[in-house]
Amino acid sequence: EALVDDVRAPVTLPDDVDDTVPPLRWFLGELVDGQPLTQTGNLSRAFVQDAAGRFGWWDFDKPPRSEDELYDLHQIRHLAQRLGLARRSGRRLVLTPKGRAALADDDQLWSVAARALLPEHEFAAALGEITLAVLVNRDSTPASELDALLALIVREVGWRATDTGAPPTEHDISWAWHQTTNLLRALNLLSTGGGWQDRSYGLTLAGRAVALECLHHRATGPRSSPWG
Repeated sequence: EALVDDVRAPVTLPDDVDDTVPPLRWFLGELVDGQPLTQTGNLSRAFVQDAAGRFGWWDFDKPPRSEDELYDLHQIRHLAQRLGLARRSGRRLVLTPKGRAALADDDQLWSVAARALLPEHEFAAALGEITLAVLVNRDSTPASELDALLALIVREVGWRATDTGAPPTEHDISWAWHQTTNLLRALNLLSTGGGWQDRSYGLTLAGRAVALECLHHRATGPRSSPWG
């Protein structure tokens, strides 16, 4: 009941959160004058290495050589382009007018990002929505517990693949909800704990606000998912 009230009400940021989505804001700021792209369409090596060090996206001794190696940066770029905030212009990645407006408006940027937190893939979006609902209510949740909960829900709903009629596998379920937590991590909104064999996930203060805004938008906006 408390979650329902939180989702129905307009979301406001906590007073001590100054920058809700710093990686996305930085990325857009770097596109003000455009960024050169390689022949394969990737961001330059210097840009990639700067991003890796700035946001702690790289844990290895040798720095990343390309955008393909830095998945979190790739996610931020994909998010910016999916939202229409950035686009390719020849061999450069540039801001769109919508991107410039979002960069200049703190409230607009985080709320736009929140509404695109869930992936476009229907199954992944449905499981991502449930994952957000769990995370906003707890300080930390083990990955194994999320896997078990979502597997139970998938079985009860009777979700099956449209092409084969087969039920989703454990791998399918894990892949689906990780689409949302991976983006939360890239946006610096996810807190992690536990060992590598069973990570636990929680939300930062900003992460909880962004997650609630996403759920609020899903609850009050038009729905195309059978879960709505």
